This record gives sequence, structure tokens and C-alpha cells, in this order.
Amino acid sequence: MGFNEAAREYSIDKAGKSGLLGWKRRNELDQDFWNAALEVPEGKYTQEPVKTQYGYHIIMVQGRK
Repeated sequence: MGFNEAAREYSIDKAGKSGLLGWKRRNELDQDFWNAALEVPEGKYTQEPVKTQYGYHIIMVQGRK
């Protein structure tokens, strides 16, 4: 099972359960989420869940602009 499939299957995200956020700017994301995403190499994901004010997240970075 791939990352996106797992997000759809197991996420409790109320925003659509796709797991895809698209391109985001710094001011569009929780600061803890943003900081964690900056540390993840492209094509990889966080090894531990990231806690933000919205809950816990596993972040996969597919690319950067």
C-alpha cells in the first residue's frame, strides 16, 4: 500500500481524506507542520508523527518549488 492509499484508508482528516495538500506557502500551514516538512527530503516522509494544534500527521514531501 502506498502513502496516498494509506492516507485515504486510515486518515480521520475531515478535509476529504485524500492526504494531498498540494503546493503550500509557509503562512498556509501550522508552523510545526511546516518546520517538520522542511526537514523531510523529497520523496520521503517523516519517520515519526508530527504533533500540531490540529492533531498528529505523517508528512510526505513530493516536491518543492
